[in-house]
Amino acid sequence: MYNQMYTSGYYETTTNWVLEADIYTIHSDELIYSTQPRGYEPNNAGTLADEFTSAIVAELKTKRMIP
Repeated sequence: MYNQMYTSGYYETTTNWVLEADIYTIHSDELIYSTQPRGYEPNNAGTLADEFTSAIVAELKTKRMIP
């Protein structure tokens, strides 16, 4: 078993990111929008940030929260 566990490729390392976006009202500090998608393993953190931002903007437009 020792040889199998220490053979190259037996273990695999992954990175999972949890992103969160919360939007509050200015006057009452009330939470009006929150999202927390999970399970990302990006090749590039910049690409992940761009995709996350684009998805949030699209959803906020669909919900008519922004023009």
